[in-house]
Formats: sequence, structure tokens, C-alpha cells
Amino acid sequence: MELLKLKRRLRMARRGHKLMKDKFEELLKEFTQLVQEAYRARTAFEKILDSGYDEFAALLAEHSPGSVETTLLNSPVIARVSARERRRAGVPLVTASLEVEGDVAEASVIHFGPRLREVGEKAREALEAAVRLAETEHNVLLLAAEMERTRRRVNALEQVLIPQLESQIKAVTAKLEEMDRESRTRVMKVKEMLEAARLESAQK
Repeated sequence: MELLKLKRRLRMARRGHKLMKDKFEELLKEFTQLVQEAYRARTAFEKILDSGYDEFAALLAEHSPGSVETTLLNSPVIARVSARERRRAGVPLVTASLEVEGDVAEASVIHFGPRLREVGEKAREALEAAVRLAETEHNVLLLAAEMERTRRRVNALEQVLIPQLESQIKAVTAKLEEMDRESRTRVMKVKEMLEAARLESAQK
């Protein structure tokens, strides 16, 4: 019974090991794709940010920094970021969305010209790109953590539990074989004793 129990545990451990390895390979594939997405998101964010800096520098060159700062600080613009959970390769990841309300006041645009509107649009684009980048890089970290947990489980099954069960099965099997040999030896001795007794009885 102990041998059967150990063999059943070994089958389950090997099945779990295969499932964990398959999961790790799937996670690795998703992780590679997500890293590429994060790289593209960062490249896009930096490009938009550079363009926005250029527009902002041109605006400051045309108007006093104090008046520009006051106008932007007083603009009725509110940005909200929300997040919801989604699953990718069985891992709960985050999907972020940005909602922007309000705009640069029309009076300010008339005073500063169309460049202020362009700066506002660039700022909105940069914020959207920043949210996409934060979402992607956060998900990369979540996937990496799940990969590490899965790798540890694979290693624990592969290097600890499965060898341990195999060793226990060998020990129990060896003990059973030894007991079987001892039993056979006893049976043979009993047969010899019975045969000797029969011969002795026949001689008498």
C-alpha cells in the first residue's frame, strides 16, 4: 500500500511538473511580447515628450514664463486615471485608462495664439503615452514575478520532490524484494524439513 501511494504521488508530481513547465513557457512567450510592447511604449512616450518640450520652449520664447505658468495652472483641466483587471496567460494584469476633462480657456488661446493650444495637445498626448507606458511596465513586473514563482515550483518538483519520491520508491521496492527473498528462503527450508521428515519416516 505504501508503494502504491508513493507511485501515485510520483505520477501526480510528474504531471504537475509538466503543467508548470508548460505554464512557464507560456509565461515566457507572453513576457517577451510584453517587453517589446513596453519598449515601443517608452519610445513613443519619449518621442512625444521631446516634441512637447520643443512646443513649450517655443511658447516660452514668445511669452513671459510667468504669464504662461499662471495660465496653465489656472486652466480647468482635470485628468483621472482608472484601472481594471484583465488576465493574460492566467496572470491578473492591469488595464489603465485616462480621462481628461476641460481644456485651455479660449480667452487664453486668443491671448497666446495657437501655440498654447498645441502645447495643451502635446501635454495630453504625453499624459496618455505615460499612462500606457506605466501600464505596460507594471504588467512586465507582474509577469516577471509570476515567472519567478513558477520557476521555483518547477525546480522544487524537479530537484527535490520527484527525486525524493523516486528514492523512497526504490527503498520500499528493495525492502519488498528482500522480504520476498526471505519468504522464499523460509518456504524452501520448510519444504526441505518436510521432505527430510518424510524420508526419515519412510525409512522407519
